[in-house]
Amino acid sequence: MKRLIVSVICVVCVTAWAQEDWHKALEGYLRAESEEEAGKYVDALRKVGAAELLAAVQKGLTYKKEQSGWVELKAEGMPAVLYVPPKYDPTKPAPILFFLHGGVNRPQFVPLDGLKKYVAHFWKEKADKDGWFLCAPASKRGLMWWQPAGTRALEELLRKIKRRYNIDDRRVWVAGFSDGGSGAFHLAAHAPTHFAVLIPLNGNPVVVDRYGAPVFVENFKNRPIYAVHTENDPLYPAASMKPIMDAAKKAGANLVHRVLAGTHRPDYIPEELPKIAEFLAKNPLKPLTSITWFVTDADNYGRCDWLVVRQLKQGIGEKPDCINLTKKPRKVLGVMVDRKFAGPGVRIRGVAKGTAAANAGILPGDVITKLDDKDVKDLSDLRDAIKALTPGKPFSITVQRGDKTLTLKTKLPKPKPEPVFTRPELWGAVTASFLKDDGVLKIRAYNVSRLTILLTYPLFEPGKKLQIEVNGKVVYSGSPQIDVATLLEYAREDMNRNAVVWGRVDVEIERDK
Repeated sequence: MKRLIVSVICVVCVTAWAQEDWHKALEGYLRAESEEEAGKYVDALRKVGAAELLAAVQKGLTYKKEQSGWVELKAEGMPAVLYVPPKYDPTKPAPILFFLHGGVNRPQFVPLDGLKKYVAHFWKEKADKDGWFLCAPASKRGLMWWQPAGTRALEELLRKIKRRYNIDDRRVWVAGFSDGGSGAFHLAAHAPTHFAVLIPLNGNPVVVDRYGAPVFVENFKNRPIYAVHTENDPLYPAASMKPIMDAAKKAGANLVHRVLAGTHRPDYIPEELPKIAEFLAKNPLKPLTSITWFVTDADNYGRCDWLVVRQLKQGIGEKPDCINLTKKPRKVLGVMVDRKFAGPGVRIRGVAKGTAAANAGILPGDVITKLDDKDVKDLSDLRDAIKALTPGKPFSITVQRGDKTLTLKTKLPKPKPEPVFTRPELWGAVTASFLKDDGVLKIRAYNVSRLTILLTYPLFEPGKKLQIEVNGKVVYSGSPQIDVATLLEYAREDMNRNAVVWGRVDVEIERDK
């Protein structure tokens, strides 16, 4: 029998603060750049009536007119440039597009002047016409888009911008090219809460899986995605990305996958922009009544909107179905080549153990001149010849070893399907569905020992009856009220007037005995 321990924070502060300037205290609290500065206002705000405070957080900050043009800013060590459109009206919420650049495996940040020109080339005309803000952050090693530090920096950049500018919480978009596109996939898979639509351009979720956190395509259903790949991209060709995109659609994702002519360049953006803009217009951020959330790193990527996975533990609940894609392995001869060798042929500087090359008896210093009947004059010829081989079928390799010409025999092993995405020993999953009319939240949890439901207005309403079921067992039934501490914590954390967290239900689940 499972034992579930539930704690509910639902305290109502009913004593209204008599002083007239508590609204200024709230402004100071929300605008504070540090927790220390924000803490100066907390005691005053705790004395405000809970309902009044919730209404004030929903209303948000007041903003003043700002000069249009480019502004430089930094958050969590990540520099960025922000474009303020000429049409910006501080009384009206404006959309913002983040654009994530590629080539993040670099020791230094991209110069901001170059980043500014790069982003302006593709997006500024649209931003001027429709009043979009543009934000172009800079990434490098240690702050890559798919690393926890990089993700935290992006979220803090958004908070920093919202403290000064009236940003539409329903229209915060993230586009990115190459590594930036992979970064957009990462946010969709692991950290979608603060973003409305993800636009990965020539990105690859496998990069995220290998160098960030494991990817489950089921998580893509929590946010609309507009993905573009090109047919002749030498890194991530559209044909190799299509099975992943199709799997995401099968899992229920609202995903558009565009396959265009071209290579690994973003030249298509101007022509594609009207379609992207149409997709954005159709998909403002709305409260999710149903969440599917697969988690491997609860410390960094446990939250999706109002659902937070706090801790994973083996042996809890029933394992859900999930999509496990496989691929054919690459044909590998098993040699390291000397790129300084001018040819003709390809000189070998190393041989991997247990490979076709090792089985043939190839040695360092050998020069490959032919595979079967195909001449090998350079590395390109060698790659083409390997691609033409049939696994399991013997073939010959002609090598020059000193003054001798040798013909060696070997074969590539027959391929075994390989997983596209990694699956660690411990991973968890939660499916949660809220029937608002009935006030019932039904949850199925697998390998999750602690989770939190963030009671978020307007989906969850203070004082309304709420029943929560986890794995078929009722763990909470009541009418939760506003908790000022939680309201204040997430007012700063989320800076989102359209989804205000006012309370929480914490659930602990013990595995079957």
